[in-house]
Amino acid sequence: MPLCSQSSTSSNLEKIIEEQRCHTSAVLFLSCAAASTVPVVVICYFPFQVQYFLCLLSAEQQSVPGQRPEWFSQRRPQAAVTGKGYSRIGHLPIFTVPTTTVARLPGIWPFIYWLFSVVLAVPARGQEINEAHFTRYTTQQGLSHNMITGIGQDSIGYLWIATSSGLNRYDGNQFTHYYGGKDSTALPADAVIGLTRLDRQRMAFFARGVHIVNTCTGERTNVFVPYENRQFQYKFNSVTQVLSDSSGALYVLTRSGFYHFDNRHQLVFRHDYYKADKLHVFQGSFARSVFRLSNRHLAIIAFRGLLQYDIIERKFTSLQASQFPLLAQFLAYPQIPYQLFQPRPGVIIGFRTGTDSVIYVNLHKNLKKVSKLPFRLTDMDFGYHSRQCLAGDSLLYITSQGSGFFRLYLNHETGDVRFDPMRYFPSHYCTDILLDKSGNLWVATSKGLFRQDIRRTYVVSGAAPSDIKEAFPYLSITGMLTVGNELYVGTRGNAGVLVFDKNDLRFLKHLPMGRYADTAASIYNLIQAGKDTLIMGTNGPMLSLDLRSGKLRFVPVENWQVGKDWASGSYKDSKGTIWLAASKMYQYDYATGSCYVSPQAQQFYERNHTPSLFCEDASGNLWIAGNGIGRYNPRTNRFDALPDSLPAIRMPDRQVLALAADMADHIWISSYNNGLVRYHPGTQSYLHFTRDNGLPDNNIMALKIVGDKLWMASYSGIACLDLKTLSIIRYGKEDGFPDLPVVQGTAFYYDSSLHRLYIGFSNEIVSFNPDSLLKTSPEPDFFIENLVVGKQGRYFLPRAPLITNWRNNELTITLGSINYSNSSSQRFAYRIIHEDTSEWHALGTASQFSLSNLPPGHYIIQVKMFSSDNRWPDQVETIDIRIRRQFWKRSWFIAIWAALLLVAGYLFLRWRIRVARAKEQEKTRVQKLIAEDYKNQFELEQINNYFSSSLAGKKDVQEVLWDVAHNLISRLNYKDCMIYLWNEDKTKMVQKAAFGPKGSPEAITRQVFDVLPGQGVVGYVMQTREPLLIPDTRKDSRYRVDEMVRLSEICVPIIHNDELIGIIDSEHPELNYYKARDLKILTTIATLLGNKIKQIESEQSLEKKQVELAIINQQLAEAQITALQAQMNPHFIFNALNSIKRMILDNQQQEASRYLSKFAHMIRLTLNQSKVVFASLQENLEYLESYLDMEKLRFGDSFTWSVAVDEALDEEEVMIPTLMIQPLVENAIWHGLMHKEGEKKLHIGFSKEHSTITCTIEDNGIGIKKSEQTKQQHNGAHKSVGLENLRNRIKILNEKYKTNCRLQITDCSDLQPGRSGTLAVLSFDNLHSKF
Repeated sequence: MPLCSQSSTSSNLEKIIEEQRCHTSAVLFLSCAAASTVPVVVICYFPFQVQYFLCLLSAEQQSVPGQRPEWFSQRRPQAAVTGKGYSRIGHLPIFTVPTTTVARLPGIWPFIYWLFSVVLAVPARGQEINEAHFTRYTTQQGLSHNMITGIGQDSIGYLWIATSSGLNRYDGNQFTHYYGGKDSTALPADAVIGLTRLDRQRMAFFARGVHIVNTCTGERTNVFVPYENRQFQYKFNSVTQVLSDSSGALYVLTRSGFYHFDNRHQLVFRHDYYKADKLHVFQGSFARSVFRLSNRHLAIIAFRGLLQYDIIERKFTSLQASQFPLLAQFLAYPQIPYQLFQPRPGVIIGFRTGTDSVIYVNLHKNLKKVSKLPFRLTDMDFGYHSRQCLAGDSLLYITSQGSGFFRLYLNHETGDVRFDPMRYFPSHYCTDILLDKSGNLWVATSKGLFRQDIRRTYVVSGAAPSDIKEAFPYLSITGMLTVGNELYVGTRGNAGVLVFDKNDLRFLKHLPMGRYADTAASIYNLIQAGKDTLIMGTNGPMLSLDLRSGKLRFVPVENWQVGKDWASGSYKDSKGTIWLAASKMYQYDYATGSCYVSPQAQQFYERNHTPSLFCEDASGNLWIAGNGIGRYNPRTNRFDALPDSLPAIRMPDRQVLALAADMADHIWISSYNNGLVRYHPGTQSYLHFTRDNGLPDNNIMALKIVGDKLWMASYSGIACLDLKTLSIIRYGKEDGFPDLPVVQGTAFYYDSSLHRLYIGFSNEIVSFNPDSLLKTSPEPDFFIENLVVGKQGRYFLPRAPLITNWRNNELTITLGSINYSNSSSQRFAYRIIHEDTSEWHALGTASQFSLSNLPPGHYIIQVKMFSSDNRWPDQVETIDIRIRRQFWKRSWFIAIWAALLLVAGYLFLRWRIRVARAKEQEKTRVQKLIAEDYKNQFELEQINNYFSSSLAGKKDVQEVLWDVAHNLISRLNYKDCMIYLWNEDKTKMVQKAAFGPKGSPEAITRQVFDVLPGQGVVGYVMQTREPLLIPDTRKDSRYRVDEMVRLSEICVPIIHNDELIGIIDSEHPELNYYKARDLKILTTIATLLGNKIKQIESEQSLEKKQVELAIINQQLAEAQITALQAQMNPHFIFNALNSIKRMILDNQQQEASRYLSKFAHMIRLTLNQSKVVFASLQENLEYLESYLDMEKLRFGDSFTWSVAVDEALDEEEVMIPTLMIQPLVENAIWHGLMHKEGEKKLHIGFSKEHSTITCTIEDNGIGIKKSEQTKQQHNGAHKSVGLENLRNRIKILNEKYKTNCRLQITDCSDLQPGRSGTLAVLSFDNLHSKF
């Protein structure tokens, strides 16, 4: 048994117990002689548990009345811890003493323990379960469904609620729903059959399978009983119960059988009750529950009997009495209808339907006890649907098979079971019961969820019967007072006085006042004038009630005018003086029972209207208020303090609604619409309180100071202000107060004997223990539920400091709280700590906020949950987050960068030194190069001069090559040099000139050395056409030996206009002899030599062309002479002259003259055309027409001719060769038409196609073939000299003028059968475009 180390008086012990809301079953005072402390044994029944403890009460150290000892905390005690542990009531330890320890206790303590056992054998009355004290939750409040199938609480404090449609998680503020889905981690189905808590972290929910939630990590897993035919798998997953052990293994009971899963959720054992060949039909259910008999054995309460499962051997057998003899009686199940429950492992309680007994079995203690029940059980009391809930260690709740639930008390030491016969919640079908961590009782029903609200038990309410309310619809409560056990309540609305029992506010009687006077029916104030006299101020006369006789009489009042005067207020001061306020201030005379005018108080009326409020300060001064406020000093008998104005929110108002004075000489004043003011008359200072400071309303209707607390009543409810801390706590409907306003005119009444306050809410009245009400709000659990960090991930219930990078600098923080008693007032805020003055950012009721674009750094983020009603102190949690900087901003990177900069600076300095030295060296080198360049330039100029002077007159390539080899290359101090040129067919290169051992033509001739492409170094350069310098020929496989081996070689191609002409190759017996300078010089020599060789070849080619041209010109002249001779055919001239002669002889002088003139003109044209190679088309046509006219004269009318010229031809611009057309026309006449009989026709046409001009000459003569036959008959073989000359001239024209001239003569019979004549076609390029 514990000893309380703090002291208190025995007279205050009952008050302490009352403040803790416990009922005392026994209080034993064990007097000790000559002892300064009094041991007091207190047996207390707290909600849902029985505890007893020992207090040592000191007679010298007494507690202040109305205050609890410090060792009492504000929280209600939790369930006692069994074994060697202890629990606490605040700081008071509550020890549980095992029975084996009692015998060793010294002195009288064993007797005390025995006495407690006897006392506890009588059932403690405990706190009654009143359905009116429960809060109901349905779908209207956020549940997913009203049919609750199970409830449980996790280690965090969340309440999990299984329903027929979805799973719910409740934190006191909102319901979070979970439904089935396709996601592998979603619920298997919407309908959740039940739930259980597997261990500290895991909750299991039954649906179509087992849904496991790790409430500490948020992870979700589904476990299914496998079956090969998926069509029937659902039948094996109708789960009814799940157990787990310390290893994490699962034992799953379904309608189809029993299944054992290991901690990896792998099935290791199965017992199928369903038969595979009957899966298509309903096969019932296998068992109702699973019990844990020991760490090794499980008991399965099957519908066909009791079975057991050996966890280690994984065997499934019938339960044997030999192994568990205490359970032998239950083996008769199901023949004997036992209802079995297991409150804890190894303990089984059995009820037999139809009997009045209960069997308690404790396998661990080998204990079995049968206890009597207060009634016989029926099959509707306990059954298959019953669920159990263990509250603490000794209290057990069991739901009924029908409706409601029962309460049992277990004594695990003796095995006694005490059954409370009361059926609770009889109108509801209860499916589950839960006692949460805070001692709240939850009842799951088919019509929603019920939570027991302990706070409602602290506020007692009462009201007039409905008939009085109906008779007086405007009834409102004003003043009240207690006399004995009765509470007298004055009312407005003509209802008179109502009398209640002051303890439970039961209505006792109604005292109507209307029969005395109509204006007396509304009672404005009540005051007790004596032990048995009650004075009542009304809207009319003053009345006095004799409480013993019940007689009512008028109180005589000086100068009272009925119908005009009314009692606005009354007050009894500390000296017993009764003050009555009306149109004048009165005092009551106890001796005469009448009231007289108080003349000294009339000063107040000079500046204020009728007062209604009174209070007395610590100095005995009387404060009076109405439409203004003043202080009456009884020592001076004057009003010496009259405050003119009070602080206001917007507009000052002198109307005072409530008034009170504390022990520190502060006057508390409530003015209309302006909140509450604390006024100190000594300093004349004010402290103003408004709604912004925590007031429930800016119109406070009543004030009352009890101890160090100021109680306030307003339209919006009750509030309490701590006079020391000035903090304000608000109370409302959730605390049990009516949802009604406190109207103007009402007042608090404090009963010091009961330590209770009374106040009227419109037409209802409430009473409460002010100290108990202050202790009804435990601190809710507050934590950080979720933290989402950018794309880094989600952290559930984060604890350790978090480190992230600058990319993931967006935070979303979700706050969690478990507050089932006052969640509506909880508020949230956060701040980022920079210093102590960092401001809080209010979130209101929102429990989630985000921080984005946080710069790198270390952040201490504080989150706070506080009560808007100040019910509990602020709770603060801290998040430690470090956002790493970009790597280029971190210290290590900066250090590396600084080191690199130092190294770079050092290297730069060294580089500058090297550069300076290099510049000097470069300067020297440049100077050398310049000098060398000048030298090279000079050498190159000498080489150029050599080629322009010494080789200028050279006309032979061979001569030039030998000159270059002997006179130029020899100056380079080379030992050997060879110049190669192509052979005639350019298949290989041969040596043409040399300097050195082969430095003469004879030496080259004696030893011929030629090179094919790709053969040796020279052949390689022939292929690549690139210069090549070989410093060491021994290392180069391309080297080819001529007459002797040499160690270095240089080879340069002779190229002109991208044409390879030859090779200059030089060898030297020294290694690395040749330098870039040599390469440059030889390249220059090769270039100049190539130019010189090509120049010589061009000159030789030009000379050859000139000779050929002279020959052609000579041949052309000869051809022209030949053509002229052909034109001047003696036969033609002879015939022409004969024709002239005949015309003269025939006396045709005119025709002869014309003919002779045409003949002379033609001779002149022929001579003119013989002087030029080309003439215009017009000139050729003139010459041709002249000739044809002469032929016409000779042939007569039998000969006709025509000439056609293409319009595209410009006759003056187009040039054609001379003496080319006429011979063809003459040939057609003489060889074609001459021998033709009949009409002779000749057609000449000129046409142009692109740049080609074509002349066609067609006759209808005898043709080529017949002409040849005729020639052979008359002259034999005849050679056409004219055509041969013409073709020679065509050849010369094509060679010299590139005329592309062509001639084609065709027999017309070859073109078309039966056609006669000859077709000559002469074509050539348009000479206008060339000349």
